[in-house]
Formats: sequence, C-alpha cells, structure tokens
Amino acid sequence: MNFSVLSEWKYAEQYQTEERKQDLKYNTGDWKYQCFDTFYVLNEEELTAIFNEIYPNEVEDDYQSWVNFTNELLVEFTKSLIAFSNTETFKNIPKTGDFQFFCIDHEEEVEAAIERIKTLKTL
Repeated sequence: MNFSVLSEWKYAEQYQTEERKQDLKYNTGDWKYQCFDTFYVLNEEELTAIFNEIYPNEVEDDYQSWVNFTNELLVEFTKSLIAFSNTETFKNIPKTGDFQFFCIDHEEEVEAAIERIKTLKTL
C-alpha cells in the first residue's frame, strides 16, 4: 500500500499510527472480492475425514489436536513458500524494498506468521 496517498483517503484519520498502518498493510481480508483466487488444498470432504480420524468419537482435548494439525499444515506451506522464494520465477517478480512474504492463517496474528518463516528459514 502506498502510504503517501493515505492522507487523501477518506478513512485516513483511522490510520495515523504505525500499528494501524501495519494492520491495514498485512490484513488478510476476505478474498471473495479481491483479484486473487482461492485454492483449497483439502476439500470439505477431506477435512471432515481428517477431523473424524483425529476425533473418532468426540472432542476430548478442547480441539488441541486439530490446532496441532493446522499448525503442521502452516509449517509445510511455509516451507513450500521458502522453497519457491529461491526460484528464478520468484526472483523475477517485481517487489518493493520492504516486501515481505509469509504464510498466514486467516485468524492468525501477522507477528506469528513472520516469526514462523524466520524460524524455518534458519533451519
């Protein structure tokens, strides 16, 4: 986002702090109306089967096993993103000087996603 034109925007007064600018810059949003497409790695049927495998009877651990499963997925997706970042295709994509990339869950804090990719890059 070009913050130099932010002052001309009708909601500019809401984005005067660095924290609010970061919230706007890294907002995962809902892609329904964006120019991006959604790719589902697992369809609803597959997710249900995995859930039923994790919890064959009933949830007994406050969904902690499901959280662990989704965290494992985020790690694998992040590893894939790191691998892609080393390709010529990625290198040829025009980027701004402050460009960052990371894999993030819709409900996750940006700081957690950035920390995960930093950690995995060092392995």
